[in-house]
Amino acid sequence: MPEHTLEGYRLALDLGADALETDVVLTGDGELVCRHDCELSDTTDVASRAEFAGRKTVKCIDGETAEGWFIDDFTLAEVQTLRARQRFAFRDRSFDGQFAIPTLGELIDLVASDDAKTGRRPGLVVEIKHAAYFDTVGKSMADTIGDTLGRYRDTPPPIWIECFEVDVLRRLRRKISAPIIQLVDAPNMRPADVAAAGGSLTFGDMIAPGGLGQIAGYASGIGAWKELILPRAPVAGTVGRQKYAGCTSLIADAHRIGLSVHAWTFRSESYFLTVEDEDDPSKEYRRFAALDLDGFITDDPDAAAKALLR
Repeated sequence: MPEHTLEGYRLALDLGADALETDVVLTGDGELVCRHDCELSDTTDVASRAEFAGRKTVKCIDGETAEGWFIDDFTLAEVQTLRARQRFAFRDRSFDGQFAIPTLGELIDLVASDDAKTGRRPGLVVEIKHAAYFDTVGKSMADTIGDTLGRYRDTPPPIWIECFEVDVLRRLRRKISAPIIQLVDAPNMRPADVAAAGGSLTFGDMIAPGGLGQIAGYASGIGAWKELILPRAPVAGTVGRQKYAGCTSLIADAHRIGLSVHAWTFRSESYFLTVEDEDDPSKEYRRFAALDLDGFITDDPDAAAKALLR
């Protein structure tokens, strides 16, 4: 199913997910909706909607210039008239055009209702997207997330807040009690807010022992690109195939100072697996679990459950 839809999330819970992971962005009237990006044409039918043709524009977000239709040029009421579409060309598109774009509040309600219906208590991982960009247009992700979670203070599901940026997480640490997760990407890359401010801090700096110590001052865990744990290298004589190229000490380094570690993103298609996995995603899950990884962000919770809970 298209990602970031209530129907897709219900399926994930049915397939055994312990928690749902969503990305959130802000509409023009300051409402949190579940989308992977600010630009909407990859994941909705906005490009085919004649009434919104005039909204197409060019923006620079996190240093990347793109043309399209952007979330902050739409009200929540307008966004809710759109319908979701599959982001990946290699996946089933038969559900395109069927499902609405949910708000974060609707997703929290879904998770809470599953608790009441099944007796188990799934969680919710909320990834903040483009916080520094929204600050430049007068919208505070930290304030809006804090206000939204505050409305669920009495009976919230377990919630974690994560982001690749640093400043918004530090600000949220002072506002909320939910655990904070610092996401980390390729070592040569910089967090978007650091880059926007002209800073030099890279994710490589952040996952060094001293950097992890800094993260521990405001976060309880890290969410790592899985190749920071098990790096990969191309397989000679093949197109696109990779093999494992050693193992880093990231999990051990983080655990040593009390940080949890989950990794992203696990997918079952052969393209995303190494030659050692032999087209069997179970082998990848078990390989990472043997390293004491605390959690998996996956597109395929049924595959993860089969590998890890058998």
